[in-house]
Amino acid sequence: MAEARGLELVDVELFRAGRREVLRIYLHKPGGVTLEDCTQSSHHLSTLLDADDSFQSPYTLEISSPGLDRPLKTPADWRRRVGEWVRAHLNEEVEGRKQWIGKLVRQDEEAAILRLEDETTEIRIPYRAVQLARVDVRLED
Repeated sequence: MAEARGLELVDVELFRAGRREVLRIYLHKPGGVTLEDCTQSSHHLSTLLDADDSFQSPYTLEISSPGLDRPLKTPADWRRRVGEWVRAHLNEEVEGRKQWIGKLVRQDEEAAILRLEDETTEIRIPYRAVQLARVDVRLED
């Protein structure tokens, strides 16, 4: 469903909140997910879920974009953020430090490359060393 609408499925969460189950779907597309994207996806997916009797009890369907504060967990998460500033907290030292902030200039299946604020130094951060990484929001002058 997401692919047919030009969207990428980022994550799915299913959990219980009181007597209801909550199905939370995160979608992404270059340029950002719009309210219209979420509304259309919600209507389409609700129709499919209701016809399939997937839920035996009441449920809530939530569809949104991943948001800036969402942790970068997979290579795909990192790929979506190339060109943005990232703050990475590590569980092991890389080049003598356990925290790095830099512009994500490229990535592959094993690591992310950050360009530091001096604009000349690049650091390779293996994903296996990352404890927590998020976009570092910066206000432009």
